[in-house]
Amino acid sequence: IDTGKSTSNTKTNNINSNTTSNVVKEEVKVEEPKEVKVVEPKEEAKIEEQKEVVDNNIYVSVRRASGNVIKLELEEYVIGVVGAEMPVSFNSEALKAQAIIARTYALKANSRGQVLSDNESTQSYKSNDDLRNMWGSSYNTYYSKIKDAVNCTKGAYLTYNGEYIDAVYHSTSNGKTESSTNVWGNYYPYLVSVDSIYDNTNPSYEMTKEITYSDLSNKLGITVNNETEFNILGYTVSGRVENINVSGNTYTGVQFRNLLGLRSADFDITKTESGVIFTTRGYGHGVGMSQYGANGMAKNGYSYKEILKHYYSGISISYL
Repeated sequence: IDTGKSTSNTKTNNINSNTTSNVVKEEVKVEEPKEVKVVEPKEEAKIEEQKEVVDNNIYVSVRRASGNVIKLELEEYVIGVVGAEMPVSFNSEALKAQAIIARTYALKANSRGQVLSDNESTQSYKSNDDLRNMWGSSYNTYYSKIKDAVNCTKGAYLTYNGEYIDAVYHSTSNGKTESSTNVWGNYYPYLVSVDSIYDNTNPSYEMTKEITYSDLSNKLGITVNNETEFNILGYTVSGRVENINVSGNTYTGVQFRNLLGLRSADFDITKTESGVIFTTRGYGHGVGMSQYGANGMAKNGYSYKEILKHYYSGISISYL
């Protein structure tokens, strides 16, 4: 609204003095004030308060066989690991123990920024589609069993002195688990040799493998024939081969097992005209929990907590 003031001039008519004078005041027209239309402010659009969705889930990164890296919610990942790593026919208490180990392994990997694989180089993982293909018409029944075991232990993981443990495990021991020192050279107080008396329930507990002298020569990088001497120099406290000498070359039992692809480092040797027969007991490196041993304990009334505290000395079960 313009508020400037306007100057008003008074006009005067000069009248001849000889004439009757009649002073007429000029009418000043005063304009009516313009009506000012008050514009109501427009109603502000209501801005809905955006509620922030907080995702408290933990995710792990997994590199699939295709090379693609996917992110999986922790508990979903654990279901896929238990389904891939342990026979679904096992007792539920053994499955629960496996779930906690798998979760611990994943959490420690996460804490180091590690991308997990979906194979045994870290721990095996199968997607729901993989499990469906593996289990066929029994998928719903088996999946529910695995999921129940995972849900019953949700958020549980293993620690030693407040830190994640190295949650290693294997299929079958030879009656005793192995110390980590004898396999990787590193001592962990929770990865020492303990009794594992139910391992022989595995139908493939004892197996034989024959390797020709030609293949032995290629695998060991030395000449091996029917005159070659194989001398076992000693055993670990768990009964596995500690060192072996072949034609003047000494190997640890673990090195020898890995070079030849033997099922375990507990083996006997029988020479033949064409090669060597190795008789092995157990399957795997032997450190940590034996899966068949755990299943045997579960069948005999041990809980998953008792199983874990047996195979991992001095650990605690913590929760997210």
